[in-house]
Amino acid sequence: MGPVAQQRDDARPVTYRDVFAVGEFRALWSAQVLSVIGDQFARVAVTLLVYDRTGSSLLAAVAFAASVVPIFIGGIFLAGLADRIPRRSVMIGCDLIRLALVAVMILPGMPVAALVALLFVLTVFGPPFTSARTAIYTDMLDGEQFMLGNAITIRSEEHTSELQSHH
Repeated sequence: MGPVAQQRDDARPVTYRDVFAVGEFRALWSAQVLSVIGDQFARVAVTLLVYDRTGSSLLAAVAFAASVVPIFIGGIFLAGLADRIPRRSVMIGCDLIRLALVAVMILPGMPVAALVALLFVLTVFGPPFTSARTAIYTDMLDGEQFMLGNAITIRSEEHTSELQSHH
């Protein structure tokens, strides 16, 4: 049982307060919101950079697609890593790989094709992180807490993406 579930003896429904009372969930959720914001900025920045350098709407659309299509590839081929490797190791490894790729992306004079390729690879490592994070939720949240915590995370990712697409 998760830490909050052990403290709850009444039959009242699980609330947001119950879920956010779990410090580990709060930290993981906050980090995820920041990560999603960063991912969205990277998508928009690379897309705008490609359009600025090439003047081609088609190439800008290809650049944007290069930041979305890999989600499916990473989901199919890498999401199962969380079942074979310790979950925290998967999350840390994915973030370190993504950090290294972003560090290369910000090098001055990076060719547009290289930026798009790096963004593609960077995006591939999102699904294994997400899979491991969701699996960790089962360790820290019980029953209804898990369902609400997972719903909070999914909705915050959708909301963050919506905010970024409006700007």
